[in-house]
Amino acid sequence: MLRRVLVLWLPVALAVTALAPFLYAVPQQVLRSSANDPQTAPATDAVSALDAGRDPRSVVGSDRVDLTRSLSPWVAVFDSSRHLVATSGEGVDAYATSVFDSVAPGERHEVTWQPSANVRQATVVMRWNQGWIVSGRSLALVEERENQVLLLATVAWLAALAASLLGAVVVSAIANASDNHALRQH
Repeated sequence: MLRRVLVLWLPVALAVTALAPFLYAVPQQVLRSSANDPQTAPATDAVSALDAGRDPRSVVGSDRVDLTRSLSPWVAVFDSSRHLVATSGEGVDAYATSVFDSVAPGERHEVTWQPSANVRQATVVMRWNQGWIVSGRSLALVEERENQVLLLATVAWLAALAASLLGAVVVSAIANASDNHALRQH
């Protein structure tokens, strides 16, 4: 009976295991890519305001955002020499301005930035006519959700393995009963 169970179950278990990573990868990618959405609007608005002649300090606002503690979005304005002109984010002066090389006018570039240990930011970079805008926010909540997705995907994978094993045992038991009944008939 064990041989029959394994013959029935192993192909299903292999297929379930091969598909299991997609249970995590697809929602994780949706979560991570949508983490940039809240920063896109402030970055786009800042580009429009700066291109229209507004002062960089008025674009970033007066509220300060501590990148190590806050979940709030922040905005930074860099000039054409890559110098930080104004920011609402504390610690943004360390932003990797080499990213600016890949940002064409009218486009946005999305970058995960880690300014210090345990601080990860989802950032959107856009060009304005005299420099660049960087808008960002913490990835802490998104990463918590990614961990929940991983846990759920693991539970679903184990449940699928258990259900398929149970199915193989039931089918094998029915087949054994049928074989035994046929032997008694002869």
